[in-house]
Amino acid sequence: MKGSMKKRIKKIFAGMLALSMIVTIIPASDVKAANGNVASGSTKTVGNANPLMDHEFGADPFAMTYNGRVYIYMTNDSESYQKTGKDANGFPNQAISYSHISTINVISSDDLINWVDHGEIKVAGNGGIARWANNSWAPAACHKMINGREKFFLYFADNASGIGVLEADSPIGPFREPSTGSRLISWGSQASQGVTWLFDPAVLVDDNGTGYLYYGGGIPNENDQNSKNYPGTGRVVKLKDNMVQLDGDAVKIDAPGLFEDSGIHKANGKYYYTYCSNFSNNLSMTGQGNICVMESNNPMGPFTFVGKVFDNPYTFFQMGGNNHHAFFEFNGKTYLTYHAQTLTKGLGLPSANQGYRSTHIDEVTYSNGHINTIRGTYKGPSQIKNLNPYVRVEAENIAWSKGINVHECYQEGQYVSSLNMEVSSINNDDWTSVSNADFGSGANLFKVKAAGVAGGRIEIHLGSVNGTKVGEVNIPAGNGATWGEYTCNISSAVGTNNVFFVYKGSGDLFKLDCWQFYNASGNTGEEVVLNGGFESATDNWDTQGDATLSLGYSTVKSGATSLKVSDRTATWNGALQNITGRVAAGDTYNVKASFRYNSAEN
Repeated sequence: MKGSMKKRIKKIFAGMLALSMIVTIIPASDVKAANGNVASGSTKTVGNANPLMDHEFGADPFAMTYNGRVYIYMTNDSESYQKTGKDANGFPNQAISYSHISTINVISSDDLINWVDHGEIKVAGNGGIARWANNSWAPAACHKMINGREKFFLYFADNASGIGVLEADSPIGPFREPSTGSRLISWGSQASQGVTWLFDPAVLVDDNGTGYLYYGGGIPNENDQNSKNYPGTGRVVKLKDNMVQLDGDAVKIDAPGLFEDSGIHKANGKYYYTYCSNFSNNLSMTGQGNICVMESNNPMGPFTFVGKVFDNPYTFFQMGGNNHHAFFEFNGKTYLTYHAQTLTKGLGLPSANQGYRSTHIDEVTYSNGHINTIRGTYKGPSQIKNLNPYVRVEAENIAWSKGINVHECYQEGQYVSSLNMEVSSINNDDWTSVSNADFGSGANLFKVKAAGVAGGRIEIHLGSVNGTKVGEVNIPAGNGATWGEYTCNISSAVGTNNVFFVYKGSGDLFKLDCWQFYNASGNTGEEVVLNGGFESATDNWDTQGDATLSLGYSTVKSGATSLKVSDRTATWNGALQNITGRVAAGDTYNVKASFRYNSAEN
C-alpha cells in the first residue's frame, strides 16, 4: 500500500476511535485485571444472553452454523488489551490499537446461551499461519463439501491492505494455508481497483455450492461530499469451487454512504447485502454508523437500497464507535450478531482508554420479505435447548462467570483432540455457570478433571451463586500440570436448573478441563447397540485427519441423549448424526456404534 493510503486509513481509524469516546461511564465492580487479561465483572447479568462472554473481548463477529452448533469468529480485541500498557488500576493506559491484533477468537454454542471458548487462531504476525500478513481483522467463515469431505474456510483482513484465506478440516481448526497460498486479494489486482480499504470480508456459499466473497469500504475522496455519500467501494467476486481462489472479476456494489463491514445472507428467496454507513455522509436514508440493507435476486447484484435495519450501538448501550455485524439462520430463526462496547462499559474504563468491543446476538424478523428494524439488547435470544449434564461438558462452556480466564490446555479436547482449552486464573469467590442443565429425576455424583495449583474446593450451587448447595469437591494442591479426576456426591439436583460452580481457597487455586454429572446408577445410562441404518460399518481412511462417518438408526428408545463411536461422543441430533474421530494414515478401522440414554430420564 502506498504511504498516503496508510496515512489516510490511520486518520480514519483515529476518527472512529474519537467517536467511540462519546460514552456514559458506570463504576466497575468485581474487576480483576491479572496479567493484563480481561476478567469478568458483572457486565453479563445472570439471565441475559449479551454480551456472549465477559472474560474476554471479541469484535467484528461472523457466524457459521454447522452440525447443530453456531460458531462465532471474532477479531481478538483482547490481544490489544493484553499488549497495551496498564495504569495503576490494571486497566489499559490508551485506547485499543488495532495494529496489535493478529489472532482470531472462536466460540461456539448449540443453545445460544452456553458458549464454549475454543481459544485463538494464530493467523498473522510472528508465528502466524499467514506469514505475509501483519494483522487479522473482521473474519468470515464457511464450510463446503469438496471431493467428498467437509472443508472449512476462514477469510480475514490484513488491516486494510488485503484479504487472506485459511482452510481446515473442522470448524475450530487446526487451520493451515491452502496449497495455492493464503493471500487472496491484494493491491494491484482487478479485485482491488477502486477500493479504498481491502478488508471486512463476508462469504456466502449458495444453495448450488457456489461461493461468493463480499468486501471493501472506505471513502475515495474525503474532501468531496458526493464521495462520502456514494463511495462506490463495495465489491463482490465469485470464488472457484476450491473456495481459495477468485473466479472472474469483482463487481462493484454501489451502496449509499458505505463505510465498511460487508454482510450477506440469503432468505425468502433473495440476497440481502448489509453494511455499515460512514460517519461523514449526509444521507438521511442511511444516517451515520448504522447497518443498512440492499436486496437482490442475484448474489452478484445489482442490489437495490432498502433502508436502515440496525442503529449504531450507542442508541442501545450509550457507547458508540464502529458498527459491525453478520446475519445467520439457526434452528429455523434468523439472528443478528454484532459488537458493542458493553464489557468496556461494565469494566468502567476511562473514556480515553476505550474502544474494546464485545459480541452480542439478537433475533431478526421479516415483514413482506424485508428485514424489520432490529434492537440491540442485553437480554438477547432465548435458550433453544437444555444443557445435558450427563455427558462431558467443557469447563470453558460458560453462560455467566466472574473472575476467570481461559487458556490453552494440553489435554485431549472434546471437539478436536489436538485443540483444547482450560479455565484458569481461578481465585477465591470466582465462579462459572451453565444455563438450564436438565438433571431429569436426579443426579447423585459429580466428576471434574482438574490440575491443582494452590488447591481449593468447588462448591456446586443451583439457581444462583448463593443458591442451594448440592455438592462440594476438593482439589488438592499441585504443580498446575498434573491432571486428575475428582468426585463428590450430589444431592437434590433434579429438574432443570442454572448450575453455579463457586471456587473457594487462597491464591491461584487450580485449572479445570471438563466436568460431568452421573445419575443414580453411577454412569451415563444403559448402552443399546444399533442394529441398522449404517452407510458402512467398516471404512478404510487413508489420510491423516478428521474422518466423518454418517450414521443412522432404525429404532431407538425414547430419551436418547448421546451417540458413542470409537470412544468419541457427540450430541444426538436425530435420525442422522455426523461423528468425527481422529484416524491414522493407512489403517482400517471397524467402527462400532451405539447410543446411550439417561436412565434417570426414562
